[in-house]
Amino acid sequence: MLKNFFLLTTMLFIWGCSSGPDKIHIDIDDCNYCEMKISDIRFASEIVTAKGKVFKFDDFCCMVSYIREENSGESAEKYVASYTGDGSWIRVSDAHFVCSEGIRSPMGGNTAAFSDEKSATSLAEKYKGELIKWDQLVNRVE
Repeated sequence: MLKNFFLLTTMLFIWGCSSGPDKIHIDIDDCNYCEMKISDIRFASEIVTAKGKVFKFDDFCCMVSYIREENSGESAEKYVASYTGDGSWIRVSDAHFVCSEGIRSPMGGNTAAFSDEKSATSLAEKYKGELIKWDQLVNRVE
């Protein structure tokens, strides 16, 4: 019985300490860069530091600008929301981005993210957009 208690306690501790992206509360959470309300989950992004602190953004370009200005994000995990709008998160290193003027994001980044290349290619064709990876997106943001 005591062994089960310690096992359960350890599991709860590990689960409680695991860091990953937080849930976005639409029209409640503020962007840590531009301070506007996060209004569209499809363009949200987050930085999660090694200590578990979460920074939320309403547009991918806000996250990139924040990283540049704060010199942060090097050792932190960076996530973008899936354009599908289902609330799922994608590590930026695994994401397939589509840039197009036809994609209207809150701060004009006009970029959508997908976990699979097929979906990204389909949207790129629909909006005559360009399929890119994270490093290319970072270089585009002014």
